[in-house]
Amino acid sequence: MQSLFNDHYLSQIDDDLTTITDFDLLKLQLLRQRKKLFSFVELLIKTELSYENIVQRIDYENLFDKQNQLTREHNLLTNEYQHLGQTCLYLINKTHDLIDERNKYYNEWQRNKSLLTPRPDWDKVSNVIDGGKERWKILSYGKSSEQLVDALIQEIMHGNQSESKNEIEYFDALGDDISILSFLRMPTSNRIFNRRMRQHMTEILIQEI
Repeated sequence: MQSLFNDHYLSQIDDDLTTITDFDLLKLQLLRQRKKLFSFVELLIKTELSYENIVQRIDYENLFDKQNQLTREHNLLTNEYQHLGQTCLYLINKTHDLIDERNKYYNEWQRNKSLLTPRPDWDKVSNVIDGGKERWKILSYGKSSEQLVDALIQEIMHGNQSESKNEIEYFDALGDDISILSFLRMPTSNRIFNRRMRQHMTEILIQEI
């Protein structure tokens, strides 16, 4: 009862302690003020604990703007990545198409190679083998260009071996007509030195033909 009276009485006293002359009342008022102080301190601690993770409004707005900017940049990079991915797939498909087309043309070239290669005038060979045109016609019948080269080499080599002991040193020139092979084309007044050709020289000569 006395406590309730004191609290009621103290509540009527101004917080200015300088007006209190009674020491008992001063003591009670000090206790009251200390209690209020503890209450404020407790409230302050609770407030700090409650709001320690709260972001200030300006910080929130800055972070929000930054997030929006990063989101836009992310979307832009995503679109660019998708575009580059589609372009890459397109280039891969075009590369495969080009490889297939290249292989197709290469196979066609291989098939038509022998048909498209110009054939030499093999009739000119009859001027350098024994038996002339008639013998060459027999030797060349039904043969491919590669087989004709082999036949010509064998014929010339066989002629060189069989006549090596009785070879003449010079040949009579056949004239300067364009139908005569270039290495035999010379005015009839001149003579041609016998080079005694072997396989290597013969192959070079055939290439010229």
